[in-house]
Amino acid sequence: MKRNYFCMLFLLIFVYGNISGEELIARSQFKSRNLLLPIKIVVSNGLIYILDKGDESIKVFNIQGELMVSFGKKGEAPGEFYCAADFFVDNGRVYVLDTCKSKIEIFLTQNGSHISTRNLKISNPFKIAIDNGKIFVSSISFLKGQKIITSLVEEAENFKIENSFLECIPLEGIELNKIYKNAGVLTANKGKLYFAYILSNKILEFSDEGKLLKEYFIPIKSIEKLEIGIKNNQMLLKSALNYDIRAKRNKIFLLSRNEKGESFIFELKNGKFQEKFKIRDKIISFDITDNEILGIEEEKGEVLIYKVN
Repeated sequence: MKRNYFCMLFLLIFVYGNISGEELIARSQFKSRNLLLPIKIVVSNGLIYILDKGDESIKVFNIQGELMVSFGKKGEAPGEFYCAADFFVDNGRVYVLDTCKSKIEIFLTQNGSHISTRNLKISNPFKIAIDNGKIFVSSISFLKGQKIITSLVEEAENFKIENSFLECIPLEGIELNKIYKNAGVLTANKGKLYFAYILSNKILEFSDEGKLLKEYFIPIKSIEKLEIGIKNNQMLLKSALNYDIRAKRNKIFLLSRNEKGESFIFELKNGKFQEKFKIRDKIISFDITDNEILGIEEEKGEVLIYKVN
């Protein structure tokens, strides 16, 4: 029961901050009756992939909001998710991370056909990123000696663990406010890995071998206290600092939110994360194309589209 309780708590993040940026106004949206509780959005090859916690599925839409295909469902069998926390689209495949069952379910992007189930020897896997054939999984750890990030290589029948790195902050007892100090969002690009703590203003850059290359700080005060709410029978985190991170067009973008509920997107540029866009809406996940930003709005679960100059 304790394990499942923590699994439920690890699934959604909401953000604080106090910054400014170029303001974006939603110019359009699609509101689909097919979406119940969307928490993650990825745009790939003109299609929009969304992780829907409402029925534990991945739903694929075109830009007009028409549902093209849906795959996965609540369950423990191959191709099913007990509590999906994150996913990644790479090389014609969708990799879905199941936190509670510590596994990755792999599907074809073309039609959602299930390819395989890969079990992980990792406790509380939380986020996934893929770069140059390497799979990176971050976990929520809290015991002395544990590592937060694991790099894996996909083999014929399994994943081979290559390396584990980033020491967690050891805790005395299980205190939710402190456990989440070890949690973060993850992305990778061109042999570099970026890890942003969800409660801290520190972002770390690693080589794909796990060597710490640089530390960055965003101009927002770190958060110490958690707020936990319930939506559609799901436990959700309602206070954090960093929400989502994305590698796109060889650039790194970070989504944060301030105390007013305004969302901000930072861009890693000239050796630091600089504020790029300000969004009035409460965005919980985003992706960026050449001229648009797509985001999942928290309260109504709508996909909003913002025009970028």
